[in-house]
Amino acid sequence: MTDALSRDELLARIRAAGHIYNHPKVEQHRQDEALYAGRQATDLGDPNSVLRMAAAVNHLYNARHKRLVEAADRIVEAKEDGELDDGQSPLAIVKAIGPLERGKSACPHLRFASKFAHFCIRQDIPMYDTWVWRAVGCHFEDARSEPPDTLAAYGVLVDRIRCLQGLAPSITCRQLDWYLWLYGMCRAYCEYEGEFDKIKDPGLSGDVKRWLKDPNLRRWFRELHGYTCGASSGHRCPLADET
Repeated sequence: MTDALSRDELLARIRAAGHIYNHPKVEQHRQDEALYAGRQATDLGDPNSVLRMAAAVNHLYNARHKRLVEAADRIVEAKEDGELDDGQSPLAIVKAIGPLERGKSACPHLRFASKFAHFCIRQDIPMYDTWVWRAVGCHFEDARSEPPDTLAAYGVLVDRIRCLQGLAPSITCRQLDWYLWLYGMCRAYCEYEGEFDKIKDPGLSGDVKRWLKDPNLRRWFRELHGYTCGASSGHRCPLADET
């Protein structure tokens, strides 16, 4: 682990992320509650029911899936074939509902498949996101060697999240995912000295930009960040400047 986090350090960062999550100006927890509740009303055997939930996940989590009708049909098929049963691994479930045919190869839509699987199938299935991937890469040296946007990368992500949960078994998959998502963007914000326009491919979430400008939330971003950049990397950390 590149950051060599102790259990107490990891828990402190996750708690800071939790303060952001539960802040009145942050709507994420309300979106999550709506999706978790929607799961109870979603019949995975009904294409229209699945399509409604797929559209909600796609919109609220910016999964950028452009073929949702096909995706819904594939989810129903996977359910009928037993590919979404409780005994299946997170990787197997995401693989089952993620493929899209592109030419002669099947390209998994990891962002949509993992997010739909998390909210609608099992909450212990991690959500794939570029910022989560980059944050995991900061915590584990060998994670950087895997290519992003592949099933191999998702398998590494699942394993690494389980390792981090081993340090903090009381933490849910969603709490850890939220921390990693924020940490990845917060780290980029500090590396680029607070200049949003320089952060590209991908850029920061519009919500996170807004939260970073809020003085009541910045204190929690400082604790989440853990002061891991600054003098040692030769650049000015905009969060450390406020300590």
